[in-house]
Amino acid sequence: MAQSGGLDKQSDLRAAGRTNGVGLPGAFEELGESEDEHGEGCFALGRCVSPDSKDETAQPMFLDPAAMKEKIRKAAAREEYDVTAFYHTTGIWQAIARHPHFEKLTLTVISLNALWIAIDTDLNDSEVLMEAGEIFQIAEYSFCVYFSFEWFVRYKSFRVKCNGLRDPWFVFDSCLVFMMVMETWVMASIMLLVGGAGAGGLGNASILRMA
Repeated sequence: MAQSGGLDKQSDLRAAGRTNGVGLPGAFEELGESEDEHGEGCFALGRCVSPDSKDETAQPMFLDPAAMKEKIRKAAAREEYDVTAFYHTTGIWQAIARHPHFEKLTLTVISLNALWIAIDTDLNDSEVLMEAGEIFQIAEYSFCVYFSFEWFVRYKSFRVKCNGLRDPWFVFDSCLVFMMVMETWVMASIMLLVGGAGAGGLGNASILRMA
């Protein structure tokens, strides 16, 4: 009778286990598949974890594709450099510097200057500008005046003047305008005062603007 009672108890336990979904035979008795209160299956070791339960330490197995694309897009998209970001927002100088006609005019003058350098090299036999023909002097002075004016407009456009050092083209143009002024006006004036007739020491620096 005792043996029969033991068998009945084991049968009852197995039946209860099957009802709860954890009474699988063999090695799956503790690692089982059960249904939670919402009727959704779950697979756990020794317990059933509801899909609605939140585990703060748990991390997703796969990253969000949309988030990954957004990170890649932000890393790839770089802000385009624009020197006008350093300019004033009001005033006549920044308005001139920002105007597209001013940029086109500057490129046209640079092209004409390059053409004039070839003409000056072939037709001007004078070693110094002061001894050259009037047409050569007028052309050199005109180019020097315009490039100096262009540099002045851009310089006055900067909101903070030191920001001009952050623009490579402005620094480059500053060096060229300095050499051009030295060659066209300063050196010529010194030679005129001392009566010398030596060659221009700096050469034609304006050709470097074509770089």
